[in-house]
Amino acid sequence: ADDIANLGLCAGQLVDLIGEDEGSVRVCTGFRLVAYQTPQGNAAAYYPEVNALIPLDSTATGSNCPTSRSVVIRLEPSRPGRTSSIRGPGKPARSDDEHKSNVEPHHLS
Repeated sequence: ADDIANLGLCAGQLVDLIGEDEGSVRVCTGFRLVAYQTPQGNAAAYYPEVNALIPLDSTATGSNCPTSRSVVIRLEPSRPGRTSSIRGPGKPARSDDEHKSNVEPHHLS
């Protein structure tokens, strides 16, 4: 609740979630603020509703899982006409050799 007030927002207000990553701007619109006991400076949201905030090439080394637990965002009051989007150049996905494990299939018998 302190974070909400510190941002000049109020519980129940509609906000847009905005993430930026290497020149790309990712926007998810129309989320209602609800105060929960989370660590200061943190926000929580459900997936798949906010999948657009996660850069496609942002994956964990080894597991290749999306880095959905460490996405930096800012909150802005919702603006009429703003739509969820991904804008900007972004960076190209890395090649498999750089960030994916050599996973062998499991055989069941």
